[in-house]
Amino acid sequence: RDFPPTDIKGKQAQTCYNCGGTYPHQGRPCPAAGKTCHNCSKTGHFYRVCKSEQKPISRKPRMPQDQYKSKANKLNALNQNRQQQPLSAEPTVQGEPEVSDSDSNEDIFAVSRAKKVKQPPMTKLKINGVKVEFLIDTGASC
Repeated sequence: RDFPPTDIKGKQAQTCYNCGGTYPHQGRPCPAAGKTCHNCSKTGHFYRVCKSEQKPISRKPRMPQDQYKSKANKLNALNQNRQQQPLSAEPTVQGEPEVSDSDSNEDIFAVSRAKKVKQPPMTKLKINGVKVEFLIDTGASC
């Protein structure tokens, strides 16, 4: 059986009119404080609790198939370019974000890393007269 949410003192919690979550917020500010509603553009509440007439939520349209092919071609060109370059010990990022008049966040980057791995950092210490080799743990994997 489901029980209504309760606050810290065991009282039945209410729904916040600004964020739609449980109220009180148990010592924290409301998550909607200072945020802009995507429906009415006013601050202090979220879309889901907006009292203005609800506008339909606009979803970003899918990328057209021909645009997808163009991005795939760019990625293939970057991969071919990467294969022609000499290997380096440091990871590199190649490519530039595509400039477009759309609000798409679909930029193409190629990240490459040399296949040859450096020897891990080691040191030798003498413990009770015996030389022991230790791996230095830097916290980094490359």
